Amino acid sequence: MNYIHLNKFLTTPLYLQLKNSIKNAILTGELKDKEKLPTEESICNVFNISRPVVRQAYNELIKEGLINRIQGKGSYVQKKLMISNLMYTVKGFANEVSDIGLIPSSTIISKEIDKRENLPFELQQLNEDFYLIKRIRKGSDIPLFLEYFYLPVKKFKNFENIFYDNSGFTNLLKESYGYDGFEIKTTMNAILADEVLADLLEINIDDPLFKFIVISQKKETEEIYVYKISYFPGDKHQIEIIEKGDKLYGIHKD
Repeated sequence: MNYIHLNKFLTTPLYLQLKNSIKNAILTGELKDKEKLPTEESICNVFNISRPVVRQAYNELIKEGLINRIQGKGSYVQKKLMISNLMYTVKGFANEVSDIGLIPSSTIISKEIDKRENLPFELQQLNEDFYLIKRIRKGSDIPLFLEYFYLPVKKFKNFENIFYDNSGFTNLLKESYGYDGFEIKTTMNAILADEVLADLLEINIDDPLFKFIVISQKKETEEIYVYKISYFPGDKHQIEIIEKGDKLYGIHKD
């Protein structure tokens, strides 16, 4: 229990100190996935604290999806997640992640105008400058997926100043730029994480990823308005394809 640090002289509640100590040990890897946690009784005895304090800390960790309790056996680390079809959620990211007991968060990593030679092949052929905005999305501080947005600067002027960490991307485009009535093309393949992706997603180099490319085009002209790449760690996601008639369906909403 060396990873537990409690100070009764602090104003921070003891249950929160306990929770944060265990959470930090899980997220840093000191506590491994599936590792058994100390019993409530043993923590009470070692740190001379009450049972409700320990129970509240454990209950909050359960709600955040970091541990689970098995009746008659005890509490265990549960860092690994498995989420179905988060790419195609109709509820929206925040609602979907909250429904599985995690705390949703989003962080913009960078906003820039990308050099044309660095653009994806389809965009290099166009005589336009593109914004590149990178955003990581998490559940209870566990990276769930990474997004790269490419938008033509001429069509989305000032976008970098109105797009924030938790902005709903599609809704923002509709409200601020009248973005609607577009044809969406989606492709998916499996890749291995390079050093950059592994670092951002907190996984190992060569771990498998689902890579989605979503292209939004005007139906009449096939002019590209939005080019989006998303990377989903394979150990946290599963993709279910639903076939209806002669079409495969997926709905994406931010």
